[in-house]
Amino acid sequence: MRTSARRNSNMVDMMLAKEAGVDNAEPRTPEVTTPTTFRQWCEEVLKPAVGSVH
Repeated sequence: MRTSARRNSNMVDMMLAKEAGVDNAEPRTPEVTTPTTFRQWCEEVLKPAVGSVH
């Protein structure tokens, strides 16, 4: 299988899993949810960590 075909197949598998509820393992409640957004976490934690890797 060519790389692009494999990647497309993986994307379809991921979308089917998401549609089936793979992200719903734990319901979002105030007890398990933080006020930090994903974007905020990326900017404050991920970006500095990745930027320091050379």
